[in-house]
Amino acid sequence: MMAAAAATITTDDEGEIGKMDKLLRPGALLLVLALLLAGCGLQPEIPEKTLYDQGRELVSLMGEMAASTPYTSLYTGDQEMAELLSGAGEWDFSAPQTVYRIRMPESALQEIAEAMDPDGQEALSDGLKAVMSARVISSLPTQLNAMGGADVLAASSICSASKSFVSSELTENTIYLYLYEKAVPAAVVFLPGEGGAVSANGTLLLNDSFGRYSLEELRGVLEKLGAEVEEITPEP
Repeated sequence: MMAAAAATITTDDEGEIGKMDKLLRPGALLLVLALLLAGCGLQPEIPEKTLYDQGRELVSLMGEMAASTPYTSLYTGDQEMAELLSGAGEWDFSAPQTVYRIRMPESALQEIAEAMDPDGQEALSDGLKAVMSARVISSLPTQLNAMGGADVLAASSICSASKSFVSSELTENTIYLYLYEKAVPAAVVFLPGEGGAVSANGTLLLNDSFGRYSLEELRGVLEKLGAEVEEITPEP
């Protein structure tokens, strides 16, 4: 009975199977080739984000921190700090009006070193100069907030953020300063590391008086600290 029920493959059936096999072979080969290429890492390259865009993403995250009462309440219950951030929900960090690039030249570092050791009794090694450069430029946003008092400084620390990524664009310690029409300014410090690694640290500038500075006043404040300031225009 079982032998009688078994299907019999005819010559016509064999011909149809052969045709299907020929049709499937090119598709199967393409699939295998695609898998091999993916395994070899020959995938389309993802465009590298610019420092400008990396900074904007970090600023957006800091704005979200400041606007979140559940988040800020985890760090402080101080009423004065809460008032400093009370308008954060209406801040708009979507598009900066102006962006400045701030750098600390070697001559400024030399002046700082001389101020620390006016008699020149101890020369700094290249390694210590690099450490000092990173610390000096990283402290600029903190100094601007400190001008507004202890509460401003503490509130800005609650909403600070950082990230790490790889970039071929950064060659020296740099700050990007983002100015907005309907939000507080924000500063992002970019520090280069080995192999293209970059450490980015962002700070909201909550000092009220800072927002009223004109460009020339801003330049004056930063240049007193030895910094070079230039306006940048992001590529479309």
